[in-house]
Amino acid sequence: MNVNIDLNLPKLHPKQQSVWNSKAKIKVLSCGRQSGKSYLAKCIALRYMVEGKKVAYFCHKFDLSKTFYNELLTHIPQSLVKRQNSSSLSIELITGGKIQFYSGIATDTIRGNTLNLVLVDEAAFYPNLEESYNEHISPTLARYNGDIIFLSSPRGRGYFHSLYTKGVEGEPNYQSWHFTCYDNPHLSAEYIEQKRKELPKAVFAQEYLAEEMANADNPFGTDNINANIAELSKNPAICYGIDIARGKGENGDWTVIIGVDKDNHVSYLDRFQAPYWQIKDKIARLPANVLKILDSTGIGDPIEEELVMTVSNLQGFKFTATSKPQLMIELIKDVEQGSIKYPLSVAGEMHNFQYTYSSTGHIKYAAAKNFKDDQIMALALANKFKKDAIATSNWRLYTA
Repeated sequence: MNVNIDLNLPKLHPKQQSVWNSKAKIKVLSCGRQSGKSYLAKCIALRYMVEGKKVAYFCHKFDLSKTFYNELLTHIPQSLVKRQNSSSLSIELITGGKIQFYSGIATDTIRGNTLNLVLVDEAAFYPNLEESYNEHISPTLARYNGDIIFLSSPRGRGYFHSLYTKGVEGEPNYQSWHFTCYDNPHLSAEYIEQKRKELPKAVFAQEYLAEEMANADNPFGTDNINANIAELSKNPAICYGIDIARGKGENGDWTVIIGVDKDNHVSYLDRFQAPYWQIKDKIARLPANVLKILDSTGIGDPIEEELVMTVSNLQGFKFTATSKPQLMIELIKDVEQGSIKYPLSVAGEMHNFQYTYSSTGHIKYAAAKNFKDDQIMALALANKFKKDAIATSNWRLYTA
């Protein structure tokens, strides 16, 4: 069928154009956020569809499949669409080309298809990428000797990293590219600088510069964590951070009280599991003239209400979707700069701490599955409010 097709698409930037022109059967793109990988993927998918070819597009989250389906439709003239199905997330063109979107959680649903192109978006985040590729995806490309494109921001050194390395080393049929946010001419320098300043260094490097980290999702950075380990200081604490346990028994949280001295070195650490009356008693026994910051979220709220009337220099702090990331970023940056010291047990929690992105694009910080972050939370509270006290020249009010 001869069809005149006019697609009004923005011009590709040089690295995108290099991928577009490549004849490699297996393309691997390690990309930072806002570097243009998803837009490029849609353009390539659309080219194959216009040529009458069959395409599958995997997203690691099903909600993203719906988003990309709707976005792709905005680039296709309605006169070119033969049929579309928002339930199966499929689009068929009058040229015979077709695309269907899939969730990366269930790659086996692609079985039985015969395809010309498969795109695997955020491939590094698939829990079983190697198995998915070899057992489910690769067979669908056999008949037409089809192409596959793996696109992802980096996440450690798993199977995606090995695929990327093959392209870098020039293995036949492979080609790899590295995109950073600076490669996107449509992204303002002001936006990039804002992200560089507000994010922890390790997070910005991995998310926007596509630099791989051995400890994939750790916002502190392994070397930074290890560089600040020290014995407890002998100096008196000028601020205490208190994280209240939210569970009981072997798998429950621990209550942690951490004190930092005037040099921001941990000088007091108490980690324990106890009934709430004992927790309140321990807090009440802390030096009366030293600032105490209590996590008053959830169970901490009634404890604060009860103690604030009798315990001097006690303040509550509520963790919210806004306040917690800000608190954590402040601690992470101090760890990066080496301006805080802590014992080995705190470092252990830091090594098993991670960041994730929510569906709305916001960063969330928490312990990895089956690990604790009680000491990190207590330290973050002490770290922030100790600095606030010094900044207002009031810290001497809280020292002995």
